[in-house]
Amino acid sequence: MTRFKIGQKLLALLLAVSLGPLVVVTLFLVNSAQHKLRTDAVNQQKQAAINAADRVDTFLGDKTDILIFQSQTSAARQFDIPNTNLNLAALVKQDRDIQRVSLVDKTGMERVAVDQNGLIAKHENVSSSDPFKSATFLAGKEYIGPVQYVNGKPHVVIAVPLIRFTEQQDLTHLSTAEFGTYRSADDIQGVMIADFSLANLWQSVLATKIGSDGYAYVVDDKGNLIAHPDSAFLSSHRDVSRVHEVAEFLASQNSADIGRSEKGVPVLASYKAITRSSWGVIVEEPTASVFASVNSIYRIGVGIMIGVAIVAIVCSLLFRRQLLVPIQLIAAGAMRIGRGDFRYKIPVRTNDELGDLAHSFNSMGGSLEAFVHDLQKRNASLSEERRKQSSILESVSDGIIAINKKGEIVLINAPAAALIGKKPADLTGASFREHFILMVNERPFALNVTRAGIYHYDDLVLPYADKLSYLELVVAVVEDMQDIAAIITVHDLTPGRELEVMKLDFVAIAAHELRTPLTVVRGYLDLVNSSPEISRLTVMNLEYLQRAQSGVSQLSGLINNILNVSRIERGTLHVNLTKVDLGEILARAVVQQRVSAVLKQQHLGYAPPKEQTFVAADESAINEVVTNLINNAIKYTPEGGHISVAAERVGDFVRVEVGDDGQGIPDGAKANLFTKFYRVENSMTTGNRGTGLGLFISKSIISLHHGEIGVVSKLGEGSTFYFTLPLYDERTQHNVNKESEELDDIHGWFPKRTNR
Repeated sequence: MTRFKIGQKLLALLLAVSLGPLVVVTLFLVNSAQHKLRTDAVNQQKQAAINAADRVDTFLGDKTDILIFQSQTSAARQFDIPNTNLNLAALVKQDRDIQRVSLVDKTGMERVAVDQNGLIAKHENVSSSDPFKSATFLAGKEYIGPVQYVNGKPHVVIAVPLIRFTEQQDLTHLSTAEFGTYRSADDIQGVMIADFSLANLWQSVLATKIGSDGYAYVVDDKGNLIAHPDSAFLSSHRDVSRVHEVAEFLASQNSADIGRSEKGVPVLASYKAITRSSWGVIVEEPTASVFASVNSIYRIGVGIMIGVAIVAIVCSLLFRRQLLVPIQLIAAGAMRIGRGDFRYKIPVRTNDELGDLAHSFNSMGGSLEAFVHDLQKRNASLSEERRKQSSILESVSDGIIAINKKGEIVLINAPAAALIGKKPADLTGASFREHFILMVNERPFALNVTRAGIYHYDDLVLPYADKLSYLELVVAVVEDMQDIAAIITVHDLTPGRELEVMKLDFVAIAAHELRTPLTVVRGYLDLVNSSPEISRLTVMNLEYLQRAQSGVSQLSGLINNILNVSRIERGTLHVNLTKVDLGEILARAVVQQRVSAVLKQQHLGYAPPKEQTFVAADESAINEVVTNLINNAIKYTPEGGHISVAAERVGDFVRVEVGDDGQGIPDGAKANLFTKFYRVENSMTTGNRGTGLGLFISKSIISLHHGEIGVVSKLGEGSTFYFTLPLYDERTQHNVNKESEELDDIHGWFPKRTNR
């Protein structure tokens, strides 16, 4: 940034004070003058355009009326050739603008033709010409043709029809004659065609002057020049439709604005349309001519500004000598005091404010000397306290971070900085949020340090490079400390998580390895059962064989449950939600478990839903949950007991209940009933054995279905296990299937389950 000295600032201030009002006044006067000149020029242009257009309209109207009068004479309507020759010859002699006039019959053949030299003996057939066709086709409307230049002279052809005379005939406006009656071929007896010179008219129009350099020109309805003061420009530039004011005329947008002329010069222009034809008069004046008088105001203003600037510079030099020398002495003395020479005295001997300032600096030197000595002692004590504080922070194994209200790191120890591979010195003053990008359930997490208190946060994840750190934070938000808003204690849970993952890996590998020999044992047992030699075994041998098969089945179920638990804890257990009939699943499960109930002399009842009920579910998974609950009810209900399965719709969900009248569940056991490896204590006394994984897996499956599972039980009266499933909704199921990760026919559970 540029540094300005006091002398420069003073000069700038004087120039601003002296020249500022002058510039404002000059600009105001210039703008006012420009507005007045522009308004006057626009009014003058519009009036000139109106006058020129009126002259053209009058010319065309007079010439058309002359032809209309001649067309309605008795000689013309009766095609009296001798008298018509005399009339037209007299007309040409009287009106020198007529170059040629002819009387044409309805077939298009000239019957009389006269020019400036007299009668024309050779007559032409003009039936194919535009004047003849237009006059006869327009049913009584006069025709004014386009401007044509012949030998450098402008001409226009006007044609009027010879209409059958009636008492209602309007000779001044042929198109309104006998209003409401369509002109037929018999009504139009012929056409009178005349070629008029526009030289005198153009001379009058082009003589229009606006200001010192303004002029007028005429264009047709296509933007072509038909009259222009510069004949050379007219012959080489016919199409001017892109000129601003010509485009305004063609678009019928009447406005006066600054634009470019046909020659590319900035002009102020206006236009007026000609009533009798589709032509338009354009009036232009160069902006340099319009605003020429403003230049004098500019010259006067610039001269005054130069004089005022010279006076301001002289005044600034005088003030600089009186003010800057003492200020420079004070500045030099302040620099010496700043370098530690507190005994230096500034040699300023004036009786004004600068002298008082110098005395203040001199007295301040002594005070600063004493103050510096005191600060040195305090800094020594502060350094010792900081050393102790750093030693304490470095001795703590957990991370410690102190941040201010802006979220900047004020203090951090090595264990906390090591989480992101940094050193404490690199993070001091940096943003906590930018370096410690914390996540909760794969979503960003931000600390709130606005309210005082102690807050505890679990299950936080800190990604850095190619590793993840699992953290637990204790945040103490304080109010009384000025520089510190919160103190964060970071406990790294990553080693414990890694140990847990190693345990899960070991369990999964061990379970997989056990399945191989178990499959071999099951295969050989199946071979023995299917062998014809089995009949030679004794009853005792068959019982041993049956017990071996039962043990293999129990061991297979245990291994499958262990694998399922491993998948649940890793988050790899998935479901494939489809539209399924819940009633069919429940009925099939009841039928499958009815044999087991009959063996214990139990009654297994089923109350299906009142109407066909479809849910969004994985059929195999829900079948496993229902089978597990019914199997548990059978096992934990004494002989002769009753078990019921029912389903009913509750709002947007279906509630499935499996009840029994068994021994019930103690209140103290309900909270842990759906956790893994938990079994009710009295289950061992009843002879029911199991791993305690069935309900844990069932709860995981129902959670993946966005439902709930629970139990209602009273000790000694029985238990009712229930779960809910959402009804199938075609509108939302498509989005749910997209978000769900599907596995190829592998859902993470197996047919047999253990007990609760």
